Amino acid sequence: MRGIALISGILVSVAAHAGGFNFTFDSGAEGWTKGDFGNSFATMITGTTAATWSGGGESGGYIAGTDHGSYAFHYSPNLGGNHGDLFGETLSFDFQSAGTGANDPFLVLLSSNSFLVAERVVSAGTSFTNWQFTLDSSSSFYFNSSTYNNGGSAVLATDSQIQSVLSDLQYIGVSTDITNGGDTTRLDNVQAVPEPATMTILAAAGLAAVARKKRK
Repeated sequence: MRGIALISGILVSVAAHAGGFNFTFDSGAEGWTKGDFGNSFATMITGTTAATWSGGGESGGYIAGTDHGSYAFHYSPNLGGNHGDLFGETLSFDFQSAGTGANDPFLVLLSSNSFLVAERVVSAGTSFTNWQFTLDSSSSFYFNSSTYNNGGSAVLATDSQIQSVLSDLQYIGVSTDITNGGDTTRLDNVQAVPEPATMTILAAAGLAAVARKKRK
């Protein structure tokens, strides 16, 4: 019985440690808002307005946003930190833009005191496009900077810097300011989930520990 309790404890611990998220917007905006973000925390404003939710269409619902302020983003609710397990995993979302933009800030990840910026070229489309970002240095995140704002002095994030931001991840922002002038974007299915294999491996390690204890 103690062995079963130990295994259960391991599984609970692993589940609690696996800090992922999944926003489907099937029945509402799920706490997402619109806000601004320039190139410093002094210019970060979350929750300026509520996200506009639309039912139907893409997988049961999505949120929509229009350009506003200095540099506008769809913002997640506060994620509360403790997402270090997402390092090396994939953050994905479905996105549609009414306009085409240059290689500008598209995705931002913000901790309590640092941020990551991924710049991408976004094309206008009549349907959603799936975007995927590996949460490590292979995705060319910039650390506390961007070429849009800092030009050649922008600093590419190292793996350790990305890990640090994820460990204290507070907000995800996806741009709704794609092209010059007013534009409208739609966002759906924002998710990043640790691989189930990680949980399986840790649970298997727990089983092996119990087996060794029994043999002794």
